[in-house]
Amino acid sequence: MTAIDNSAFPRQKLTSYFELAPSLHLAVRAPLPPDFRIKRRIYDFFLCYVLQGELHVSIDANEPVAVPERTMVYFPAGVWHETWVASPQNVYYIGIHFDYFSETAPFLPEDITVNERNVRDIRFGAEPIIDGVAPFPARTAMSLSGQSELLLDAIVNEYHNQSPTYPISSRGLLLQLFALLWKERDRQRLLSPNAKYKEQLSELAGKMELSYHEPWTNERMARILNMHEDYVPKLFKLAFGTTPFHYLQHLRLQEAKRLLRETDMKVETIGRRVGYCDLHYFSRLFHKAIGLSPSEYRKSLHVF
Repeated sequence: MTAIDNSAFPRQKLTSYFELAPSLHLAVRAPLPPDFRIKRRIYDFFLCYVLQGELHVSIDANEPVAVPERTMVYFPAGVWHETWVASPQNVYYIGIHFDYFSETAPFLPEDITVNERNVRDIRFGAEPIIDGVAPFPARTAMSLSGQSELLLDAIVNEYHNQSPTYPISSRGLLLQLFALLWKERDRQRLLSPNAKYKEQLSELAGKMELSYHEPWTNERMARILNMHEDYVPKLFKLAFGTTPFHYLQHLRLQEAKRLLRETDMKVETIGRRVGYCDLHYFSRLFHKAIGLSPSEYRKSLHVF
């Protein structure tokens, strides 16, 4: 058997956005127990988003990186990585396995992990290099916008529903996710002509996170920032890639999902707890954002 040069990974391909044709191999929303630990290589690419708890990750034998909740880490094809749970409770995560160019089809879940006694060199996916930039930062825990997390949920639902349009709908969702993540990557590189407001806006976002159940009007936020209320949505979106309304909605839905996972509270009680007094409005909003009703989401946690 011919030896494989492990330093050659990830394999990279100079390309353009127009050539991307990703395939979804596996998508899960699941828990990891406190004693979980794994060291491996994979043939495809993996995005792991922590919903709750904290993971530690070492990629290519580098120093471990903490991946706390509401952050994501990227695992490239062919690169050794070790992952373990760094909290005394279960870690809940969303995991997406994919390739960028539909290089291997069909790609079954059991084909993802490399069997080091029988390495199949042809199966390693290629990573796109577009305008000289790799898709995601290496060995970094990335924060996501609310819209990106909703897309992750939609990808998981699409994978498990396997509708007749699955091949094109899953590809479309992956492309949407890449576009959002790469816009945020580029925004961080180019920011910011309004850097003087960034600290104030970060403090505002922190206040909203602590008091998500309260009403947050433009007028109230303008008083905190000491600026005209017309400027608030524009500057907020420039800094965080989303509007205050959608950021608040994301915070509320995050907490609603946590309560659905961890408690037996009634859906109506959870809605009120996160700031929605109207049960029907809360249920419609949750379904529109997540793709499942609150009750269906709670049941889905026992499926994967």
